[in-house]
Amino acid sequence: VYGDNDSEVFLGRDVTTHRNLSNAIAEQVDHEVSRIIGEQYDRARQIIESRKDIIEAMTHALMDWETLESDQIDQIMRGETPRPPSSNDEGGRPSGSAGEKPARSDIKPNLDSPAGDSA
Repeated sequence: VYGDNDSEVFLGRDVTTHRNLSNAIAEQVDHEVSRIIGEQYDRARQIIESRKDIIEAMTHALMDWETLESDQIDQIMRGETPRPPSSNDEGGRPSGSAGEKPARSDIKPNLDSPAGDSA
């Protein structure tokens, strides 16, 4: 926080504002905040784009199995094909692999049940 901005609004009262920083300083603060946000946005975008293969592999695994265990996430992060989850009744590997469409695209969300319920 740089400076104070005291304003009062109460049923029918006018808004009173007292600023103790100049417009030039406020512009400098706004410029610096915008610069920081822009730099961090670019950084986040670069991180995501540089790890696109990992994000896609995780997406396919989640589409196939709906949940992942920590060691499966570790495998994906290392660039390996994750093992099936221990709770997987089918016991098979994920049918979707990098570059392929997920096999379970026929599943539709149940919009009639509360969030978190599964049918």
